[in-house]
Amino acid sequence: MLDKNYNMNWKNINLRRLRQEIISPTRKFSQEILFSIHYFINIFLSKKGKKKIPYLIYDVRNNPITFDFVFIVYYAYLFFSKQGIKAFKLIIYEPKEYKYDMPMLPSYAKHVSKLELKKRVSEMILPIAESFNCINSVEWISSNKEFKNLDVDSKYIFPRFFNPKIYSPTAQDYKKIFIELLKNKNKNAYPFLQSNFSREETIAKLPSKDKFIKFATITLRDYGFNNKRNTSSKEIKIAFNYAKSNGLKLVLVPDNIKNLDNYDIPKKVIIFSKARESLKERVSLYTYSEINFFVPSGPANISLFTLFSKTIILKFGYPNSIDSSIKYYKKTYNINYGQQPYEGLGGYVDWYTSKYAKPNYEIRIPDNFF
Repeated sequence: MLDKNYNMNWKNINLRRLRQEIISPTRKFSQEILFSIHYFINIFLSKKGKKKIPYLIYDVRNNPITFDFVFIVYYAYLFFSKQGIKAFKLIIYEPKEYKYDMPMLPSYAKHVSKLELKKRVSEMILPIAESFNCINSVEWISSNKEFKNLDVDSKYIFPRFFNPKIYSPTAQDYKKIFIELLKNKNKNAYPFLQSNFSREETIAKLPSKDKFIKFATITLRDYGFNNKRNTSSKEIKIAFNYAKSNGLKLVLVPDNIKNLDNYDIPKKVIIFSKARESLKERVSLYTYSEINFFVPSGPANISLFTLFSKTIILKFGYPNSIDSSIKYYKKTYNINYGQQPYEGLGGYVDWYTSKYAKPNYEIRIPDNFF
């Protein structure tokens, strides 16, 4: 016999989900309807005399707490650029005593705890924001009252019509972002991450007795979720051979230090764990590197938005990966096999082919790509 409260609980769950969809719409239909509703509400209820200060609102409740934050900043940059605005303030909205939910994919729950999600805001989102040249300042607020006290014209808030109590849409649209990425081939037209350190300071921190000026990096990924995307010794070999043939030292940024013994790492490779622990050290390292190697992973986004360096993403479109296959990229980003979405950011994606399985695979970058 069913519990008497079963139907009641089921209804509560659905009402809660409906309320969440109204405040933070996830489906295209509800996104369009709710945007239109708030657009017309704003026409009739907006007040004159409000401040014209541009703000990007990052609501921790419904935005990715990952390296994808750089695309939120880029999307806001596109929005404000249409108004002739090249810099804006960031508001991090974190309600008091907010309980961080697990990431949407249940598989992540094994690797990312609620405590880690909370820490990521201050240890990942904040230093990235502070490094962007288009963000003037960062402010934290935790209530609707604090938001109202900003007293800002809705035309200067992104996402449009944000209100923490009734409307908080996600601040990015991947398909629209990738349309812009494919169109814009001029890196100077993008916002970029600024290094807090000089080239000399960065090189001085690398644990190496050899003197050198130019170097390349490879950043490992091995934290667990979807291990089909993880780095293998093969990618280290590809990066090492590329660096060696171009007269560069190779610097390796580890993921989990304990997993380093699982890789075949040439003795001449410099292991720099500090870049794993500090986002500002990572930004600096990628900035002054001649080229940065990755498998499909979040840290590649940081490299893409550094001003001077170049980025190579290996085994892009790997068929056995649920979230980096050709089919996934088409469905999520609407990009096709062979396209180069990051060309304007100095990024080359090495689309996976059967040749990649060969032991002596070497990357072939088209002439004049960079």
